[in-house]
Amino acid sequence: MPKPKTVKAVSPVEAKLDKLTESVSQLVELLAAKPTIMATPFPAAAITASPAYSAPVSTGQVNQFPIPFEYRNAVDTILNKKFGLEISYPSDGVGFDFQVLVPKEYSNAGEPHWSTYGEDRRSKVIANAFGINGVREWLNLIYNNLPMETKNKVTFDRGQII
Repeated sequence: MPKPKTVKAVSPVEAKLDKLTESVSQLVELLAAKPTIMATPFPAAAITASPAYSAPVSTGQVNQFPIPFEYRNAVDTILNKKFGLEISYPSDGVGFDFQVLVPKEYSNAGEPHWSTYGEDRRSKVIANAFGINGVREWLNLIYNNLPMETKNKVTFDRGQII
């Protein structure tokens, strides 16, 4: 007749301790193997630029990117299409430098300003959080700064320019 198996009476605490000891020993064995996956750096050749990404044009200290459609559309509707627009993003990333180029026919800058600078540039750094609302606010301030006759001309030309 076969011998009956003897079962050692183990308390629940001893069973948990045995299981914990076994898990720790397995973990130590895994760490001793020193996996090579984590030790090798990511190959530089695998990092490629996305084809949809267009690199900024280098102009020195700031980066210039294409003008968002919403900003150009705001200039066209609040002022008109004759007004120029430039945007640059300083390296600090807090906001963007929004610059409106006022044509000479609408400018209220004097002749000394035009002879010195050759342009009437109205610029403001707008925080990224304000976005299009900050752009519209700045455009309205530019429009309201113009004399009444010039405002009328800007508004009339807005409907005439195609």
